[in-house]
Amino acid sequence: MSDETISRLEYAIQLLEKTSAALEQLQSRMDVIEQQLNPPSVDKPDRLSTKEAAELLGVHRLTLAQYRDQYWQEGIHYFPQAKECLYNRELIDDWQQNRTSPSTHQRAIDLWLSRQMGNQKRSRKAS
Repeated sequence: MSDETISRLEYAIQLLEKTSAALEQLQSRMDVIEQQLNPPSVDKPDRLSTKEAAELLGVHRLTLAQYRDQYWQEGIHYFPQAKECLYNRELIDDWQQNRTSPSTHQRAIDLWLSRQMGNQKRSRKAS
C-alpha cells in the first residue's frame, strides 16, 4: 500500500472513532430524556417481590439468587428483607433490556441514585 492510502485509512479510522464517541454521548442524552418523558408509572410499585421479579424476567425464582451474586448490587438492584428480597423494578427492567451494554445500564443506575432523597441538593433558607 502506498503512503497516501495508509494516510487515508488512518484518517478514516480517526473519523470513525470520533463518530463512535459522539454517538455514545447522544445515546446517553437520549436515555436521560427518555427517562424524563417516561417516568415509572404510578400504578406499578417500585419494589417487587421475588415472585414478581422472577415473572418480570421470565426466570425461576432461584435464578434471581444467581443474578444477585453475578450482576446486581445490594441496595441498588435488590434489598434483603427478613424473609425474602425486594427488587428495584426500574433497574431490574433496565438491566434486562441492557444486559449487553453495561455502560448504558450504569447510566440508569446513576440516574436512579441521583433521584434518591439522600442525594438531593438541599436548599438554603435566606436568614
